[in-house]
Amino acid sequence: FLGNRPMVEALLSRLRHYCHTVHIKRPSLREPQG
Repeated sequence: FLGNRPMVEALLSRLRHYCHTVHIKRPSLREPQG
């Protein structure tokens, strides 16, 4: 699996995108409501 470079890059890019999405959504959830 680790020898398959395209697969590893696709997995890392997906994890990175997921982490960025979580970081973007988190602050808005912590803002005071109303």
